[in-house]
Amino acid sequence: PSSTAVRFYGPGTVLEIAGHVLESPMVYHVAGTLRDPFDASLIEAGLPVAKPDRGYVGELPYWPTYRGASPEQRQQYLAWLTSGRCRTDVAISYPFIYFYGLERRVLIDGCDHEAILQEVLRLLPIYQSNNSFRRYASTFLWTIVMTAIGRVSLSPDMLRLAITSTSFWNEENLSVLLANYQANGHPLPPEVALLVADHDPRAPRSIVIRRHHERFTELFIRRYVGRFGDGMVLRAGKNPRRYSYTPASATLRHEFAGGRTSQLTLPNTLGLSSQFKPLIEIWSSAIEDLKHFDKAHRKSSSETMTAAMYESLPQELRCEDHPDFEAWYSAINRHVDKDGWSLVPVGDLASIRGISERTRLTKTQCEDLLKCADSMDLAVEPDARMTGQNYRWDEVVSVFPREDELNLHDKSYHAASILLRLGMSVAAADGNIDESEVSTITMHLE
Repeated sequence: PSSTAVRFYGPGTVLEIAGHVLESPMVYHVAGTLRDPFDASLIEAGLPVAKPDRGYVGELPYWPTYRGASPEQRQQYLAWLTSGRCRTDVAISYPFIYFYGLERRVLIDGCDHEAILQEVLRLLPIYQSNNSFRRYASTFLWTIVMTAIGRVSLSPDMLRLAITSTSFWNEENLSVLLANYQANGHPLPPEVALLVADHDPRAPRSIVIRRHHERFTELFIRRYVGRFGDGMVLRAGKNPRRYSYTPASATLRHEFAGGRTSQLTLPNTLGLSSQFKPLIEIWSSAIEDLKHFDKAHRKSSSETMTAAMYESLPQELRCEDHPDFEAWYSAINRHVDKDGWSLVPVGDLASIRGISERTRLTKTQCEDLLKCADSMDLAVEPDARMTGQNYRWDEVVSVFPREDELNLHDKSYHAASILLRLGMSVAAADGNIDESEVSTITMHLE
């Protein structure tokens, strides 16, 4: 037969040879024997195959081929294929022969990208103990993704698997990943945005990231989603980026000689570094805002979340209740009047905070108490930060759920406070405050 009779048996096919039934074998096969070599992985049915467990197997050479193998070695290779291509008690040469065919199918035929990507991802953890196989398979993984650009759109799940299976990132495989999103018009997922920022030389480094890696990751992702929603859309530079790949197969190395690999190009997203500046800003802000938590964390004698640690967390990470939540709400509920208003003695709240009884709280203690209320989305009136007057221990304050953000620089608050006190003092001058007087004061203030 001629080389035109060679067929690739891909997903869903069945191949019977020498007593072996191969389901979805992902191999090249030809009936008979070719006159000239076609590919190192090609199974030529005309070549003899020994019976199982017969004869000395021996070792395959450094550049193994199915044609160059002995009948006993061909038998062992077919047995490895039949067993599901997952046995580790065989020489690594057999998985390599198989791997050569996967390379050809993608690089020469340009077909079955997703199926072969899935197969390489399956093989990697099985044979990763072999440095040579791990290196070639890891590089080929991203070559599959690269050659798929403009031909097929890989599923998001497969792309995520490729990302999680990659232990080492460099400019080349990162370029392939970003080019895939750019060419298909897909927004950049948060996890990939984090990966890009992590490998950008402009991104600052900090011990905070290592100490609080999970919180840093969550904070970055939340801020990225808050800024870009579904994700930022990438742009590519005018000049494409060259991509080179050195095949593991000696056959393909020979076919690629003469510049075939230098013709591989992809959109150059990394060439427009300015588009990633927002990611650096998010990265830097996450580090800065976690430094306060890191400081409180190091002061604590245990890993249990303390009030100080909770209040130093960025707002986006306060997903649980404040450690003093139950104590505060217990104090609030004890002092609810018949109209539903909670009028709590300052001393009750200060005691929860660990402040010893005193005639008047210091400015720092007042601010600390109000910071605690802020972190529980509670408002306290009067607010000592706005009035400029420190709380007395026996002073009564109103505590209620906060509806709006407090503007500490709102000058109208102080004026409204004076008018409220003045109005109520006048209304109380006759010893009785009626609803009409309260209504008039309220309308005036509003």
